[in-house]
Amino acid sequence: MCTKILKKSPESQIHQALSALSFLRTGNYQKALEISQNLREKLPADEDVLNVLQIVLQELNMAESVIEMFENALKKRPNDEEFVRNWFFSMVRTNNIRGQQKASISLQKMFGKRKYYYWVVMSLELLKMIKISESEKQFFQTLSYRLILKTTQESNELYRLSSSEELHLYIRVLLSCNKLEDALDVLESGIGKSFMDVDLLRTKLDLLFELKSGNNDWKIFDMQIKAALNLEESCSSFSKLLDLANYYKEKKQKLPNLRNLALASLKLSFLISDNGTTDDKLNSCIEYFETFALKASCFEDLKPFVEKLGKEHQDQFLIHIFEFCKAKVYDMKSYVEVLKNVKKFEYLINYCEFKDEKAWVAFSLQLAKEYGNSLFLDDHLNITDKQYGDDLLILSVHALINTFFIGNDQNYLIQAILLLELGIVHSKYNFQFKLLLVRLYCMIGAFSLALVTYQSLSIKQIQHDTLSYIFMTKCSNYYPSKSLQNELRIAKYIYISNIKEVPEMLVLAYENGSYSNIDNFIEFATRLNNSIWRYMLRYELLHLSYLIDNKISDEIIANNGFTREEYYDNRDFTIMVDFGTINDKSIQIKSRIESWLKIQNFKMSFVNLLISGTIEDIKERFKSDQWLLDGLKFDTLSEFEMQMMSLFKVFLYFLIQVADQKAYDIEENRLKEWIEKNLVISHVNVSNYNDNVLEHLVFLFESCRSILIFGNFIKRSFKTLKKLHTGIKKIEEIVKNFHTDLVLYVSLLKDRIVIVDLTKFVAFFEPNFELFKIDKHFIESILEKINESRKNSLDNLNNIVFNMKT
Repeated sequence: MCTKILKKSPESQIHQALSALSFLRTGNYQKALEISQNLREKLPADEDVLNVLQIVLQELNMAESVIEMFENALKKRPNDEEFVRNWFFSMVRTNNIRGQQKASISLQKMFGKRKYYYWVVMSLELLKMIKISESEKQFFQTLSYRLILKTTQESNELYRLSSSEELHLYIRVLLSCNKLEDALDVLESGIGKSFMDVDLLRTKLDLLFELKSGNNDWKIFDMQIKAALNLEESCSSFSKLLDLANYYKEKKQKLPNLRNLALASLKLSFLISDNGTTDDKLNSCIEYFETFALKASCFEDLKPFVEKLGKEHQDQFLIHIFEFCKAKVYDMKSYVEVLKNVKKFEYLINYCEFKDEKAWVAFSLQLAKEYGNSLFLDDHLNITDKQYGDDLLILSVHALINTFFIGNDQNYLIQAILLLELGIVHSKYNFQFKLLLVRLYCMIGAFSLALVTYQSLSIKQIQHDTLSYIFMTKCSNYYPSKSLQNELRIAKYIYISNIKEVPEMLVLAYENGSYSNIDNFIEFATRLNNSIWRYMLRYELLHLSYLIDNKISDEIIANNGFTREEYYDNRDFTIMVDFGTINDKSIQIKSRIESWLKIQNFKMSFVNLLISGTIEDIKERFKSDQWLLDGLKFDTLSEFEMQMMSLFKVFLYFLIQVADQKAYDIEENRLKEWIEKNLVISHVNVSNYNDNVLEHLVFLFESCRSILIFGNFIKRSFKTLKKLHTGIKKIEEIVKNFHTDLVLYVSLLKDRIVIVDLTKFVAFFEPNFELFKIDKHFIESILEKINESRKNSLDNLNNIVFNMKT
């Protein structure tokens, strides 16, 4: 359309700019660059033209050209304040910090308004966020320092400090110049007192701590210990550490419940023991436990120290805290609070001792009964409150998960699910129960229940970037459904709104003089724009689009000024209570995820060209990607992802070698070998039907689909090679026959994966029905939901089947 309009009015600058943007969006970067360069030479001054050209140049990584373009336009409009302001805000919106610095200086020099002065200082401060030389950094830092000093001069009425936000900027400049004493003096002066707010007060306290050690918190104790250690290194005795230990001992007698003091004393006792002067580690751990056993933080505080004890001392510690807990039995609420910490330590210490299923099952049942007893402690809890024994139930579930890993008996996972569903009856908003349920429902192939449970967490906005990985990591490999696709789109919305909203928030921050928020907005936008999870979501959506929409719908991720070369991993791996059972550390390794993203980029780009491209497109696009295929690692991909990539490797080499008859025959045989090896139906042990089975089935359907698409591409691209067509048709016939068998197998599998024997699960819970406040119907209803959800997971494979027929 733009090309047609351009032919009618070839001199129209706005049409030329829009044409460049159109070519950019369709991937023709060379043509976009050519048009934009020609247009820049004409020195455009129209704001609409400049704004469109700015987008093009920014995405072509030509930020300096954007600045030059606006500077040239300014020469044509030297007294147009509105134009210069729009230039400044345009630079702000695209995070072109050099550009906004130059625009702010132009505003200040030409119009000299108060706010422009502070815009200059803020823009100079932001320059340290980008890569500049050390000499430039020093120059701009000195300039911002000199400018900000003038704001406290009494003679400088126009620019003098008059708000807490301006004081924030003043203090920021002083701190960036490492003038800590000057910053503290300003905060303690009349100006500081006049404009003090909570954040400035916090800054003041931090400065007091750093300069005067006037704060009484954990930092103080940690500094004291470090100082004593440094003194020890300069002499041969341990007197300084011992003196500090005695000092803490005296303090604890006066302040026995001061947690940071007790932690410092505990840490010091381990340091002294390491130096060989005393063996007080065990007693220190016992003392800390007895003091803080009623606190939820007790386990997390003590865990790193108990882990350092020898096994003999760990067992002694465990015996002692068991006895301590028994003494609390006459106060049931206190007993349950202490018992939770005791059982956590028992789990930690005996984790390697429980080597068989019986030991873990006995431990789990004991915890479940203690949880049931805790349900009678208080009938007046609010609906949003957790039950006192919820942690005991979580421990019980972890024990069952361990039992599953020993014997691979899925009944233990279903028992764990029933316990968690029981927990939710009594603690409707316990998100730890729900997080575990999401994982467990996925493990047994009940994805619709996993999705419903995930949705009940009511994840909002930014939490999608930090938490949605719990359910959505590689989810398209297991559950190709419309409902999942919708959930992925909801999770993606935060990235779209970030690009639309944060630039405008930055503009408002400048307009309103909210200087303390500007760099936070920039960091927020940058971390979201370059979030590793954003790109993982993108490929999940691309994969689903390929499987169930018969097309590949992609979002345009533009270089908008907040784009960086590195990824930011914002996923929260601490949200889930973990005792070392189901936390998959591999998904936390950023380098593996980055490799996975590169591989997915290759795969989806290649598939897209098979659907709608030409052989020339493929050869041009992938002539440099063979290194990627040869360098695939098993620690990056699952077994089925690896086999899928090997199929695409066969496709690529087939197309590259198609003109060489001898090489073509070799690649054709490799394709046949791949089909013979991988297009095989493995009959499932229905008692252990799980997510791996679903991944295998999706892999088989996707393989069939991909081979047929490849065959269509061959017939479309090499119409004259009749022998080639004959060979491809034979391969297609094999694949179609296998596909028919696969559809039949899945249909039969739906009736075989149901949990038929409900009585054994009822029998497991029946002795404790009254304790748990449930009945037989509760157990049976959940098992029926699991059966329906597993069938639903298989039903959703029809989404791929449907597209095979089109």
